[in-house]
Amino acid sequence: MIFPRDGWTGGTHGRGVCAALGMALGMAFVAGGGGWGTTVGAMRIPEVSLSMPLLSASVRVGERAPLPVAGSGVPQRWSLPLAFEPADERAPGDAGYIARGDGYTVYVTGGGALLALSGGSGMASGTSDEAGQRAGRRERVTGGERALHLVRLRFEGAETEGEGIPEGPMAGRVHRLRGEDPSGWQTGGGRYGRVRYTEVYPGIDVVFHGHGRELEYDFVVGPGSDPGQARLRFDGVSGVTLGEDGGLRIETGVGMVHQRAPVAFQDGPLGRESVRVGYRIEEDGAIGFELGDYDRDRTLVIDPILSYATFLGGSGVDQCWDIAVDGDGSVWVAGETESASLSNLRILSTNTWSPVFLGGQAGIGGDAFVARLNADGTAVEWFTYLGGSDLDGAFTLAIGAGGEPVIGGFTSSTNFPVTAGAVMSAVPGLTNRFTGRLPLSGFVTRLTADGSGIVSSTLFGGDGEDQVIDLEVLEDGRVVAVGSTTSTNLPLPGTTLQAGAGGGTDAFLVVLDGAGTEVLGGGYLGGSGRDSAEGVAVWGGMAHVVGITASTNFPVRRAWQSEPGGQADGFVAGYRLAGGAEAWEYATYFGGGENDYAYRGRMGPTGELWVVGETGSTNFPTLGSLQSTNAGFIDGFVARFTEAGTLVSSTYFGGGAVDALWDVAVDGRGRAHVVGESASGTLPGVGEGSLQSTNRGAADLVLAWIDPDGTLLTTYYGAPGEEVAYGVAADAAGNTYVTGRVLSPLFPVSSTNVAQATFGGGRTDGFVLKVVHEPLIEAARVEGGVEVSWTAPNPGFVLETASALGGAEAWAPAGVEAEVRNGRHVVRLPIEAADCVFRLRWERQ
Repeated sequence: MIFPRDGWTGGTHGRGVCAALGMALGMAFVAGGGGWGTTVGAMRIPEVSLSMPLLSASVRVGERAPLPVAGSGVPQRWSLPLAFEPADERAPGDAGYIARGDGYTVYVTGGGALLALSGGSGMASGTSDEAGQRAGRRERVTGGERALHLVRLRFEGAETEGEGIPEGPMAGRVHRLRGEDPSGWQTGGGRYGRVRYTEVYPGIDVVFHGHGRELEYDFVVGPGSDPGQARLRFDGVSGVTLGEDGGLRIETGVGMVHQRAPVAFQDGPLGRESVRVGYRIEEDGAIGFELGDYDRDRTLVIDPILSYATFLGGSGVDQCWDIAVDGDGSVWVAGETESASLSNLRILSTNTWSPVFLGGQAGIGGDAFVARLNADGTAVEWFTYLGGSDLDGAFTLAIGAGGEPVIGGFTSSTNFPVTAGAVMSAVPGLTNRFTGRLPLSGFVTRLTADGSGIVSSTLFGGDGEDQVIDLEVLEDGRVVAVGSTTSTNLPLPGTTLQAGAGGGTDAFLVVLDGAGTEVLGGGYLGGSGRDSAEGVAVWGGMAHVVGITASTNFPVRRAWQSEPGGQADGFVAGYRLAGGAEAWEYATYFGGGENDYAYRGRMGPTGELWVVGETGSTNFPTLGSLQSTNAGFIDGFVARFTEAGTLVSSTYFGGGAVDALWDVAVDGRGRAHVVGESASGTLPGVGEGSLQSTNRGAADLVLAWIDPDGTLLTTYYGAPGEEVAYGVAADAAGNTYVTGRVLSPLFPVSSTNVAQATFGGGRTDGFVLKVVHEPLIEAARVEGGVEVSWTAPNPGFVLETASALGGAEAWAPAGVEAEVRNGRHVVRLPIEAADCVFRLRWERQ
């Protein structure tokens, strides 16, 4: 069998799902002279969904701009979300709501939107109608006046009388204290993430939303309604033409608006199927859409982008437990496999420590494995089996300073590979007379960067059952590992908090030197019940441990919660790596009246500890919640603690069924990437930006992002079977990498050009997927030319240029390959490029 990582009853490993429909359309305004940009559009329809790939705002030399990604369902909400407020009497025309973005103000109605866009000094000031006067002709900026340019988007033939319905209340209130008379002041006004206008066309609603430099709108088309009713018109433009690439070229007095060709697909029983779609410019100048044949009973989405999604497995049972990513976007995954054959997996090199299956027994257990995927997910660079002749599995993976993967897990093999001088070279327990097997022992193994050899390897255990469940590698090569043990004789120095085993199953922490030859610190952690350390995160000389305890006498210290809440609680504890008699700095329960499990903890860039898990409690401790109550039988949870173990925030996360969160990663900007599984039909944060808005099977993997400002975006991903995400990583550019297991051969891979496009066989396969987020592009003068750069790793983007003089020239690839320097992709162009604008285009596989 594949051992559950937690080993606890009640742990969830897959549940149930729903389905959704939608049509989305997006546009980027690119002002050649001003370097501003915004996005308009997104249609969602129950039968059919149109969505245009978004293009970046262009930048000129000396500027920088966050880029909307042209892509399929890529989350596009990681600058501050737009906040819509009820418009006051000074708003133009019949505007019901106002929102202020980066470089623009937008007034929305059921009939369209008016955008007041900040242009450069000396540029045309737009139209001179009443709306323009009331919006304000000019605004003061440092060094002179900046013109406001007005662009009106009109929904042709729409019903404009309806009032907007605000949705998605946001934190904060708006107060308007105008004039000397307090009776005329407006206080406590709400702020909302979306505004809905109903029946704009028969059976069609319009929802406005967006963030930062982007405004988006959705057409929500009810069953039986005709999406052909939706027609767009832009007032005040010089002309609209259809480009060779199928996109729209919209000429204005301040630059070129370019809307790329739409891309459409439907989700069906065999995954994603392309649908033909294009623009239609009518004789009167209105813009409509032409769709090819599609199944009107299924969703059609235009432009959801996933960088890649691939199976990873063979003819037996396979499961990926953990994932890591390096500076160029290459990905390592670790797990366990019973597959001796990997015939469907594209492997570039077999020059590994072991390219062949080493042992184990089908249905009982097999080998641990480590694999490295290339940056675009099209192949596995190498795949190595790790283990001996009996049961082996890898739960955790981290990358050392030299690029060497370090793996931890369990083994019962008498011939597991160890290196000279190892802390422990043989499983110390006795053979079980019923199974004929040794008890499980933990291990920590460091491979070479190319997977071809073992740098160091040691067992770690005692006379009982032991497992290494999580580890981190420090810059000096030391390894901090945690796990669970029933052994009373682990080679640990002990501390005053707990000098020895507490009884039953205990958690443990051990600090090993880089060669695996010496124990430098560590200790037991637990009471007389069952305790397990599930995750560890190191920050500022402190190892923060999270896990599960069923002990009523868990050894608390400086505890935020000093008493157990239920039969099983999560726990959080801090261990100072400098060691000493007082090495355990704090230890606290964390839970409510039922069973609560903390599975992983990761540090944010400012020293906060993010913790995820699952809870069955209705009184789970919440603070500053995104979701304050348990919505189902079991919900996931997300919490943050200070370095001293004090709770900062805590929220439920789930729907009406069973949900669990298994792992969290935190990127450099403080955004948390959270993964798990959901059997619920609805989840908080699922919306227009989601990769997949409904549950499709017994259980789908779930992926959520939480911004530092509390913005939540959630997506399902899966097929009619069961999918679980166990591991997540984030790269320096903030992109997301996910791994886990799938039971369905219908799992939606991104294309046939991935490492493994088909299910390998057996009961489960592993999987790896990557989601791309917004890069940041900058352009600056340098000696002899211009340097254009964007956050790395983002190899899927192509730099394009266009002349800034007149702004009507076609975009063309820059034709220079980017190099990675100081965490950014850098392209150097000749001096003529100073008269150009630049953008990034996502290049699909």
